Amino acid sequence: MAIPFLNHLDLKSKAELRNALLHKTTSGNASDVEAKIIYDTGSNSLKYYNGSTWINLDGSGDISAVNTASGSGLSGGSSSGAVDLQVEVDGVTLEISTNTIQAKTAAIADSGTGLATADQIHTFVTGYADPAGTQNSTDVTLVTTSHDYLSISGQAITLGAVQLGSTGQDVTGTLPIANGGTGQTTAASAANALLNVSQGGALAIGDSSDTITIAGDLIVTGTQTIQNETVQVIENNTIQFEGTTANDYEIKLTGGDPTADRTVTLPDNSGTIALTGDIDDGTITITAGNGLVTGGTFTLNGGAAEITIDHEDTSSQASVDNSGLTVVQDVTLDTYGHTTGLASVDLTSGIDGRITAREYSALIGDGSATTLILKNTGATGTAQSNHGLGADSTSFMVQLIEVSSGATAHADVNRVASGVVNIVFAEAPASNAIRVLINKIG
Repeated sequence: MAIPFLNHLDLKSKAELRNALLHKTTSGNASDVEAKIIYDTGSNSLKYYNGSTWINLDGSGDISAVNTASGSGLSGGSSSGAVDLQVEVDGVTLEISTNTIQAKTAAIADSGTGLATADQIHTFVTGYADPAGTQNSTDVTLVTTSHDYLSISGQAITLGAVQLGSTGQDVTGTLPIANGGTGQTTAASAANALLNVSQGGALAIGDSSDTITIAGDLIVTGTQTIQNETVQVIENNTIQFEGTTANDYEIKLTGGDPTADRTVTLPDNSGTIALTGDIDDGTITITAGNGLVTGGTFTLNGGAAEITIDHEDTSSQASVDNSGLTVVQDVTLDTYGHTTGLASVDLTSGIDGRITAREYSALIGDGSATTLILKNTGATGTAQSNHGLGADSTSFMVQLIEVSSGATAHADVNRVASGVVNIVFAEAPASNAIRVLINKIG
């Protein structure tokens, strides 16, 4: 069953009508209403009624004109009938060959500008002659100057083994440390130079797989940094610190005799580490206040004492067990949060006059009025009636039903001040043809 719309459908030039189908019928079965559009299933074409006859919109008809613009590369055109268009080619870059428009190519030449095909380019490249002539030993020349170098004039060079000196070992001179050498000619001098801080830079001895052994004493005059290694204290497992004053008294840090692996972590903070002997005895006293009874004391760094805290029951209200529509409405509490009173209410008699009318139903339409008015009170005339639902019409839900079909109908429903509801139709409905239903929300 189709949904009847009794007033115009205005999409406000914003909403789209998507996936819509025209009425499928024939012009003989459709009602002759001016501006009506149908899809005629007999002729499989669109038709509209112009007030006197149905006009077929099957797409037959001439194009009004086909024109070409300046510089478009086309010529010809017409305003009716068959239309011929021609493509303008210059014969230099474009040409027509057997009804085919193609690029005009030219042979490859030095300083040439013509287009070339892939075959032409391939032939040119593979047949290209080397202007330098044949490659031979004269293409590579050793030039003797203050610094000997190779002068390469050919395109292909084949080198044999390269060695330094007559045996590959005859090297003289030194390479500076800055260039990766030692700057020395003997092993002892090289080691001394590498370990000499005057050379500058950072020095790494060995790697993660090496063990470095120093037979004598190790004296470090700068800051000693140990990374990713274990510091071992051999003698008595003790680390000794000199005090603020260099004298005969020192602070010794030593470990106990652990029975398992232990980890001691210093906190991320600044301050003085306190020892257990630095903690004085102290007493915490708890005194019972309002709502609490009993107290107690607890002594730090001494014997423990039990502290008992009880909650004092000051509630004077007994339990209330309601049933049916009798419920607890009022709860009274004292300053300590204790319940001191409960009041009940019977919903069957406690709700008095607070529920007003919520629904309205009536038949509307008189065959002449296109606007029907529903008021809260004071309606006069055949196109008006009272609904009695109050003055707040913005809380009304209005629905229209076409009596003859039982379908939901659509018209303009305007809710205005003082409870007035205006229902506007494009065409006046027949007498009592529409049933209006109003539900008051809230």
